Amino acid sequence: QHSRNKCCGNSSHSNGKHPKFSGGHSTVARTFVLDVSPVPDAPEIGTIAAQSTTVGKALVIKLPITDVDTAIKDLVVTASSSNPGLVSGITIANDGVNITATVNLVANKTGSAEIALTVEDDFFTVDGSFILDVSGAVTTPVVKSTISGGKVTLGVTGTPGNKFVVESTSDFITWTVAGTLTVGADGTAEFVPVTGATSGLYFRLRSE
Repeated sequence: QHSRNKCCGNSSHSNGKHPKFSGGHSTVARTFVLDVSPVPDAPEIGTIAAQSTTVGKALVIKLPITDVDTAIKDLVVTASSSNPGLVSGITIANDGVNITATVNLVANKTGSAEIALTVEDDFFTVDGSFILDVSGAVTTPVVKSTISGGKVTLGVTGTPGNKFVVESTSDFITWTVAGTLTVGADGTAEFVPVTGATSGLYFRLRSE
């Protein structure tokens, strides 16, 4: 910034000559405050593999949720199911360290559902999901044998759809495959060994 000096009073002298002035330089400094605000990061939901459980057994799962600039305890997590006929409700527990979901089931129902998750902090809302498969409870098969007209019939009760290999032995050392069977939708199945000598034979079922 430049400035020029000005003389007071009449600018001319008695000798008629104009005075000479020397130019000068000055520096002016100013300050200001700069505030740099952090850029907020969104919460993240990690990949969740398909989950499975059996009829009547609620699924409890730790959710892989993180947030680099928001405390876990301050995150708002909600969940819902695509199949209300299978899932009766979902509860979320947040202890400030871990976030856990408990998926409760409708009694005596099997099937699949997509479990949708939503996580919110002060700035972002993030969505995620996983698949839940509910299968029939596995029960230990019960085998009963009957003999009628010289024919042996093995009656089996168990979980529908389960498949077994039927084996026979006479000495409990060597077992021979006699056939296979699949438990029907009503939970029962029958097996009749191939016609031949069955006297003195013992039978067992082995999961296929």
